Amino acid sequence: MAYSTNALTKSSKRSMNALHLLICLALSAYSHGQNIGFAPDNYLGQAFAPFKLKTINDRLIGVDDFQGKPTLINFWFTGCKPCVEEIPKLNKIKNQLQDSVNFFAITFDSKEKVKMFLEKHPFEFVQLVNAKKFLDQLQMRAFPTNIFLDKRSEEHTSE
Repeated sequence: MAYSTNALTKSSKRSMNALHLLICLALSAYSHGQNIGFAPDNYLGQAFAPFKLKTINDRLIGVDDFQGKPTLINFWFTGCKPCVEEIPKLNKIKNQLQDSVNFFAITFDSKEKVKMFLEKHPFEFVQLVNAKKFLDQLQMRAFPTNIFLDKRSEEHTSE
């Protein structure tokens, strides 16, 4: 069944525009010629890997904290130019979707390094830091990478 854009609510249009922007951001990572060790096909439709990581405020966060709402996870680090370039776009998406989606950013950088970075470059996602072991477990080698989880924390898209 086809739907016209006139039938979409303003919120739906905003969500679709944000999703379109996310897809464009994700595809831009491929244009940088990065070699991806993370194999998204191995995770699609599966529960996301369990973990417990600390925020920059020392709060412990796990995958269970994602359930109940769709979630965008951004994998990044402070020395990654494409990561830094996409932050304003990610902040815009977060501001558009507000509390309808969980927004988390995972980095191997230290809490101190991320705090210093955020003083000059606001990044409005919840920051999970010191995650090298978890990133290695996922074989995450391409940055930035964005993963979209449904409200049950199952992966549906990875770019």
